[in-house]
Amino acid sequence: MIDGEDVPGLRWRTSPGPSFDVAEACLAQIAAVAHPVATCIACPWTPERIGDEPARRAIAQLAAVIGAELRW
Repeated sequence: MIDGEDVPGLRWRTSPGPSFDVAEACLAQIAAVAHPVATCIACPWTPERIGDEPARRAIAQLAAVIGAELRW
């Protein structure tokens, strides 16, 4: 799980985990050696935060690393 400090507005407090940048780098390494055909980005944001710009940006940034293009 990505460190909650990097993705504010989650439903519950998380323990310290890898930073958003580390998670992004790991996904990039995976995508460099294998073509992902499916993924799941589970985001436990509160309902009112799901559509806000920081949440959308985080989701889109992680999706882009594996070659996915999101349309909102």
